Amino acid sequence: MIKGYSCKEKGSALELIEYDLPEVGPNDVYVNILHCGICRSDISLIDNEWNLTTYPFVPGHEIIGEVAEKGSNVKHLAVGDRVGIGWQKGCCFTCENCSQGADNFCKEIEMTCVNHNGGFSEAIVVDSHYTFKLPDNFSSPDVAPILCGGITVYEAMTQHGVQPGMRVGVVGVGGLGHLAIKFLKAFGCETIAIGHKDKSPNEISELGVHHYVNSAHSNDMAPFCSYLDFILITATQEVDYSLLNTLLKPKGTVCVVGLPDSNKFEFEAIPFIMGGKKFVSSKIGPRERIKELLHFTSLHDIRATVEIYPFSKVNEAIDRLRSGKAHYRVVLSRSNYNPSGY
Repeated sequence: MIKGYSCKEKGSALELIEYDLPEVGPNDVYVNILHCGICRSDISLIDNEWNLTTYPFVPGHEIIGEVAEKGSNVKHLAVGDRVGIGWQKGCCFTCENCSQGADNFCKEIEMTCVNHNGGFSEAIVVDSHYTFKLPDNFSSPDVAPILCGGITVYEAMTQHGVQPGMRVGVVGVGGLGHLAIKFLKAFGCETIAIGHKDKSPNEISELGVHHYVNSAHSNDMAPFCSYLDFILITATQEVDYSLLNTLLKPKGTVCVVGLPDSNKFEFEAIPFIMGGKKFVSSKIGPRERIKELLHFTSLHDIRATVEIYPFSKVNEAIDRLRSGKAHYRVVLSRSNYNPSGY
């Protein structure tokens, strides 16, 4: 038996429970969990916003841990390796998408904490193909959000052709947005961050953006009319697509990775069509892209900016993320476990 924090009904606070893990199969690994990020998607699952949730369940899919046991077929990992696990935990490996390296679109995709217990726990058993050995120079809490938030924005940028020298706007300066900004700096792009509130000069400098504009101030936006090659929308709040269209160059691209609260995209088609502009989307990346991203972030010394909570304060940590006050991601840490629980 292991312990984990379970959500028993829609929107409820998490409670510490005990449960059994499945047996370790030939391709599986048993991982003792050290840290787990809290993603906005975990809250969506807790609240059943996507109608995917089966209660009770243990959330968590930005997992950092150590391999404690491995199956007989696992050759690329050793007991004691520090590893990361993200949103996806399995696929069929045989369909057209899987055979083309697009396993993130597999029709039989298995998700780490959908119909499974996830990472707000002491341990997890997962397919070793979705268990990634981490570079030695990573700090575990700082890399946890890379496994979901990081790969989400990185896949969007690489899939849709962001290149050095491009002028890129990032809408939403939060958990996803701050990682996109750090990646874009390493890409060699000119980055314009677009938020809905004022930020201090120190915070802007910390972000490393070239320009920060408050979308509520039209005067801030005016200098960037027809300026951007690419706009990445990471925010979940409603977005003024007409305003963004004025910022986008002809033949430019708007890419959405933040699922809007309304679950709808609403904008006027003619301005996009007349400008030859593209409206696209992206989701998590395939496992080979995750390996690429881990190398990229290690090479450029890129880390998520995180706040750390002990697992015993998971509900407080979730509330911090819900409030929108987190700077910028929240990560649970086993090193601060309550000895009487965890």
